[in-house]
Amino acid sequence: MVTGTPLAAIAEAWRHVDARTPRNGRVRGIDITERIFGDARDGRVTGVALRLPLARRVRLSGGSHRLADVVAASSSPWGLAHGHLVDGRPLYDAGTVSNTAADLAPGADTLLVLAPLARGVLGWQGRIWEQRLVREVALWRLRHRGGVRIVRPTAEVVSAGGGGWSQIMDMRSAPAVYAAARRQGRSVAQAWGVRRLQAA
Repeated sequence: MVTGTPLAAIAEAWRHVDARTPRNGRVRGIDITERIFGDARDGRVTGVALRLPLARRVRLSGGSHRLADVVAASSSPWGLAHGHLVDGRPLYDAGTVSNTAADLAPGADTLLVLAPLARGVLGWQGRIWEQRLVREVALWRLRHRGGVRIVRPTAEVVSAGGGGWSQIMDMRSAPAVYAAARRQGRSVAQAWGVRRLQAA
């Protein structure tokens, strides 16, 4: 959202790499993210990745690292993608142990949490993600005493994404999910009294 990258550009890079990845092979996230972001940096972006074997979460600033590296590291699921090397260490998607990493966010009057993986998504898996989300938000509140607003997917968004992992990871589902999510975003903004939305 910060970079204003259109979905079409992400889909094109995804398809390019997906077509060159052997069946059941592991993706190299940097092959996707480098095509999208190049060498761009942006200090407004911070990614959270996982450092093994201790499963330690680490924050990566888009001001100190290329966005391509930040996104590749934080979007490389263990077992599905190769770890991405940052500062000589392989990093993986932190989603295996952390839902949103909301507890790592800096202090603020109000924290906005966008939680695409929460209750209602993939049945029992969604319930696990919801428990993590609640815990992370509670930890943030305990540390910073601020207010929190959480946006979870509506039934329309969940339905557009499909009911299984194969559909969720299928870029062909992305346009319908994106359209449903935009409708939800406009509805949420209206309910919260946001008068102006930046076009994406």
